Amino acid sequence: MQGSRRILAIAPILALLSRAAPLPAAQEEIRDIISETGATRIQLALPEFRTLPRGSVLAHRAAQTVRQVLRDDLEFSGFFGTVNEEYYRLVGSFSEADPRYREWTAIGADALILGRTEQEGDRVAVEARVYEVPGEILMLGKRYRGGTGSLRSIAHRLADEVVRQYTGERGVATTRIAFVHQSGASKEIALMDYDGEHRVSLTRDDSLNLSPTWSPDGARIAFVSFRRDFPELVILAQDGTRVAAFPQSGELNSSPDWSTDGESIAFTSSREGNPEIHLLRVRDGRITRLTSHPGIDSSPAWSPTGREILFTSDR
Repeated sequence: MQGSRRILAIAPILALLSRAAPLPAAQEEIRDIISETGATRIQLALPEFRTLPRGSVLAHRAAQTVRQVLRDDLEFSGFFGTVNEEYYRLVGSFSEADPRYREWTAIGADALILGRTEQEGDRVAVEARVYEVPGEILMLGKRYRGGTGSLRSIAHRLADEVVRQYTGERGVATTRIAFVHQSGASKEIALMDYDGEHRVSLTRDDSLNLSPTWSPDGARIAFVSFRRDFPELVILAQDGTRVAAFPQSGELNSSPDWSTDGESIAFTSSREGNPEIHLLRVRDGRITRLTSHPGIDSSPAWSPTGREILFTSDR
């Protein structure tokens, strides 16, 4: 039907399901940050980290970086709020051995993180203890070591551990985002932390690179590359090392999507002349055609069970 598209589901054995899904009208782009979860947040006290040795510029800067990133991560998680730092002065002298639970409780703290950074040559050791204030217990103790370039990563790892301790689920602070960025006339694949920092380019071939998609284990990224002037599927490791490339025929190869077990990639290809859904077996490059219809089939996406593939069609 002209002017309409449908969403279909296809099993790898070619069982088809369909339902009407008209294309939405073009809408104005909306940008916003959703920061409220509707749940009561755990109120966190996060005093300044101690530094060793005293007077160490490296340890001081490390303490500032880790504390700020940790605070931002925990607030962004939606599970934590922060106690007004002006109230910290109402708490007496405290230490890891004597956290002063009752005084932190009095200013509204549910959780307390005490940390310190210690210079070790040109590296830094970061130590943190997480206390449940009402229960007056030490919940978590962590120690990390790294260079100055790894401080944000250390803070992200610590934040995810804190979220896991309180919720039983891993946080998102160590998440990496794969995206396409414009570089002159070319488009390159790049990575960044979830907060937009630590941005690195994976491709630098002055061509079009599109549609990056993570493997389920987070170790590989598949995308479409025009480096050789025709679209091919490429798989890279996180460090940019090329794992595999699968040259394709046809004018269109697009929309790769990993299977839940990481063994296959569904994609759209016009290798037979008409855009159809295909399945690439990663280990040997074998390609299986899944759809066969005069209509245009595109944008495959695996279901969470890995048993079906959804796609759009104008059939």
